[in-house]
Amino acid sequence: MLDRESVTEDRASAVYKASIYTTTEVFVYRAVLGLDGTAAIEVEGEEASEADGKQLTNIAKSTARAAKRKLDEDLPPWPPRILRWRAPR
Repeated sequence: MLDRESVTEDRASAVYKASIYTTTEVFVYRAVLGLDGTAAIEVEGEEASEADGKQLTNIAKSTARAAKRKLDEDLPPWPPRILRWRAPR
């Protein structure tokens, strides 16, 4: 889950609190997303598995890439919350 914490005044980037929930633990990250499609992910505490961390990074980058298209269409680029996850195959 990604919860938006702030957006820059020019809407070029947004900061999200990112959380990975398992059946027994919660892993917390900070994600800074940019309109250029970048996603800088920082661990805040214990790190999740490599597979879960990779999936979080992919979701964050996808959100960042979509933000530019939304802004070009005069839509709000940074959603307040993203609830998206798939179990490993």
